[in-house]
Amino acid sequence: MEVENLNSKKQDKFVKRKEKVIDILESEESNQIEIQDFIKNKQIIVIEDNIQFSPLFIQSNNDSSLTQNAEKNKTKPIKSVQIFKKIQKRQKRIQTFDILNPGFSEDEALNLFQGVQISNKGMIKFHFTTNQLSFGHLYNISHINYLKPQQLIVLDYQSQKPIKEISLEDALNYLSHSSCKHFLQASQVLKDFYQKQRYLKNILDSIKTDEQIIQLHNEQLDQYIQSCNQFISNYAKKNEGIIFQYFIARVNIEKKDSEIIKLGYSKSFLDLIGIDVTNFSSMLLRNHKINLFADEDEMTRQSLYGMNSNLQKDIPLKYINNIITLDGFKLQIFLQKQQIIPEYNFIPVSGIHFEYALTITNIDVDVNDLQNLINYRQRLVSQRNNLSYDDFIQRELSYLFENVEYSVHSSSFMEKYYHSNLENLLKLEELKQQQNQLVYAKRSYFKIIKKPNDQPSRI
Repeated sequence: MEVENLNSKKQDKFVKRKEKVIDILESEESNQIEIQDFIKNKQIIVIEDNIQFSPLFIQSNNDSSLTQNAEKNKTKPIKSVQIFKKIQKRQKRIQTFDILNPGFSEDEALNLFQGVQISNKGMIKFHFTTNQLSFGHLYNISHINYLKPQQLIVLDYQSQKPIKEISLEDALNYLSHSSCKHFLQASQVLKDFYQKQRYLKNILDSIKTDEQIIQLHNEQLDQYIQSCNQFISNYAKKNEGIIFQYFIARVNIEKKDSEIIKLGYSKSFLDLIGIDVTNFSSMLLRNHKINLFADEDEMTRQSLYGMNSNLQKDIPLKYINNIITLDGFKLQIFLQKQQIIPEYNFIPVSGIHFEYALTITNIDVDVNDLQNLINYRQRLVSQRNNLSYDDFIQRELSYLFENVEYSVHSSSFMEKYYHSNLENLLKLEELKQQQNQLVYAKRSYFKIIKKPNDQPSRI
């Protein structure tokens, strides 16, 4: 069904902007080396403790689409490599990928408003809730940093080009003719959430975004991010081995909307879902969309739960998800999402107290399920000789990428990922058993699971 884009009604009333910003702290220089977004072919370089992704132009033996201009560019010096040589003396080349960008398909989702999408099958996605288990949707990745000392991989997000939004009326009409199993509940939650978004939009529309206001907003954002980075670094050191994610969001006073600008994952999370840093980064930079949710219905339920909790300001948010790891293991995980206030106290330019926000999600797995996952991967390793490497990889990724061509260096994948991954999972299990004290205790990082009534509620 084709849904037409209808212009939003003009707002009658505006809310006056609150007090002006008086004191702005000087921005400090960032100590991190940024990873430049690469366009077609990529190379990974290790610079001491950080893995960096930089733009390199490498001719592919299989790529027949190179233009004459591209052929000429091969002889030009690579400035990014020269810059890296000046920054660090020691460089080590790890792996080269020949990456073909498949482009981004817009036909799979309708946008109701920023952060909320409806698929052509009636699946609802609220990205502020699903971002920890669904990647490559709504946002483009501009930089990727792997911080080895903190065991964190950090993504810098940037919103995709403005996408046409549909009205609430058209969205509900579309859902009513789809296979959505939660239409009655979804219609009420979407109506309430839509009203809240319109209220915030009115506030943002009332702000005169001159250059001075935008500069103040961005300066505060830089300092807020630095404060968040320091908090996350300390958090990772104090909670070694914990599985967690975080994201930093802001109210964009230029676009008149809220957006996620930075998202980070602990390496233990990548170990859990079954992928290493290199391949995870490669898939995201190829514009692959990754969904770990067991099914579309699971994503819709969690999205509605997240929107409803947002309306009720229900923080911390506790819930359960059923996922499928990248190598095909069905797993139940327990999550707790909490909003953190870093040391830096900003003064809202927009008058909205949550102009910037830091949210951390802790993830836990039942000890027995973790042991079953380890056993499952050990069986895969022991049985891999029965399959060709290509068949093995295809089976692993079939749960994730349908009708998408995906190629990696299979032998490197097996040697680099599985052996270290199993080691990390075994260490994680040992750590969890030490924390639990009792071998058969079932405990999450946010509560002890004693009986069904104590478990986090879910839709």
